[in-house]
Amino acid sequence: MRRVMCVYLPAWPLQRLVHDQGKLRGKAVALFRAGRVPQITVCSRRAAAAGVRPGMPVAEARAVLPQLDVREEDPQADVRALRRLAQWAERYSPLVGLADEPAPQSLLLDITGCAACFHGEDNLLRRAVREITEAGWVPRMAFADSIGAAWALAHHGRTPCLTPPGAAAMALGDLPLAALRLPPKTLEDLAQLGIARIGALLALPRSDIPARFGALVLRRIDQALGRQPEILVPSRTPEEIEASWSFEYPTDRWQVLNYVLDRSTERIHQPLERQNLAVRKLENWFYHVSKPPLWIEVGLYKPSNCPQYLAMLLHARLERERIEEPVRAVRLRVADAAALTDQQPEFFGQGESHGLEGASALVDCLSGRLGARAVTRVRLVEDFQPEYACRFEPLIQPEIPKQGTPPRRPGKAQRRQQKDRWSGSGPGQPLRPLRLWPRPVRIEVMSVVRSALRPDGGEARTFSGTITSWPRTRAHDYGFFAAARMDAGICMVALTEW
Repeated sequence: MRRVMCVYLPAWPLQRLVHDQGKLRGKAVALFRAGRVPQITVCSRRAAAAGVRPGMPVAEARAVLPQLDVREEDPQADVRALRRLAQWAERYSPLVGLADEPAPQSLLLDITGCAACFHGEDNLLRRAVREITEAGWVPRMAFADSIGAAWALAHHGRTPCLTPPGAAAMALGDLPLAALRLPPKTLEDLAQLGIARIGALLALPRSDIPARFGALVLRRIDQALGRQPEILVPSRTPEEIEASWSFEYPTDRWQVLNYVLDRSTERIHQPLERQNLAVRKLENWFYHVSKPPLWIEVGLYKPSNCPQYLAMLLHARLERERIEEPVRAVRLRVADAAALTDQQPEFFGQGESHGLEGASALVDCLSGRLGARAVTRVRLVEDFQPEYACRFEPLIQPEIPKQGTPPRRPGKAQRRQQKDRWSGSGPGQPLRPLRLWPRPVRIEVMSVVRSALRPDGGEARTFSGTITSWPRTRAHDYGFFAAARMDAGICMVALTEW
């Protein structure tokens, strides 16, 4: 089960300012937003005790408290500081992100499987609270099964909060509706109906919520209870690995272009090696003077970071294209990368390795020269006809069906193409059957089972006769399964439309 920790830092802009400028600690400080009438956005406890409130004009706030230290807010600096704190918090989880808010004040950590490194979630929570407090921050922290529940408990619950797995609904029942991250207009509508707590909202019929209050309310409930997943975007964005090359004079010489590809693969090799990554997909652009750029893509069956091997694949892929106009610039980008697996190197190697590893290198070379769709593999799927119980998909980055979605039966054109591939016959010729008898065999129908696979949904019809070829009679138009008796015993004969 997924576990999420939320670190909420109340009044983060003010915390960041006081943390950076220690002389402001303990003083009456307030931040204002610039505009036609500057207004206070957040203030310290000492300023609030003197009567300063958010939304108050700066002139009025200074009249209430003459010694008030007023500073202009800096949202960009706040986000940068929060991202630095997110990188510092990676000691607890490798996946740390900022809350999806206009002005984020919370960190979200995916701690699934990380608690064992700290001898339990309770120890992890105590250690995180202690170390963040010692660093000079004032946090509110909560553990829950989802991002929505952790955010709600950290902002509106008693903290630090450790919610047991599967107990989110019970923990959220007494919280105000603002904990569901609903817009102010929706909160006002719910308040007019006397609904102030999440528990009261959960007691309503589920089917009535979208019609009365909008689909957003139901989505927020499902997100808080873990029924609908939320994506945690890491704050540390991966480094873009690419290499560019500009020519003083445009050229269309293949030797020059291949040389540039060799140098570009060497340039991207250093950041790949530094991050311990290997290439799974490369994108290459050739920019012309007036025409649109030429774009080519190279996919790898097995990730590799060998520059010579990558350059060889790019050369083979470029040979299939036609350079219609001289090239003024070349750009190479790593579109997809994966962690580099450990390999056993040669101790007394004879020359440099080019990353060629048997079948994977063969697949890459064939895909580069013939196209990714020309190199396929067979994937078994469920189908009532055995000859259609497979699909051909590219070896490099095959299309993965969604979990829980049954495979879609191919159309007539795809089925005809599969027939030709299996039988080796042309269009219009019959498909070779799975079994052939030396001479025609007469069958006697004992019973007929209605097939749910008929497209028209009609009743199955009885059939008996002599099968002299496959198919010869019009029985294949009926579309049903028949139990037949033969000299060798009882068998099942599939009569379907071909």
